[in-house]
Amino acid sequence: MAVYKRGDVYWYNFSFAGKHYQESTKSKSKTLAKEAEKKRRRELEEAFNNTADTRKARVQSISTLAETYLEDYKVRHRAGTFALRG
Repeated sequence: MAVYKRGDVYWYNFSFAGKHYQESTKSKSKTLAKEAEKKRRRELEEAFNNTADTRKARVQSISTLAETYLEDYKVRHRAGTFALRG
C-alpha cells in the first residue's frame, strides 16, 4: 500500500488485476487516506470477484412484485389478441 502526500492532500497508488490506480483521497489525514485506499481496494476486489452484497436488490415487497408481474402480463396478454382468435 502506497499512500503519499501531494501538496496538502494524500493520494494512493496501487495495482489491481493488472491495472494501475492512482487516486486522490481528498483528505489531509494520513490515517483517513489509508482507510480510503483499503476501501477502494475492497470495492475493486468485490466487483472483480462478483461478491458484492446484492440482498437488498433481491428482497422486494409483495406489492412491488405484483406491479411488475401485472405490467409484464399486460404486455404479453393483450386483449386484442383474444378478439382476433374469435
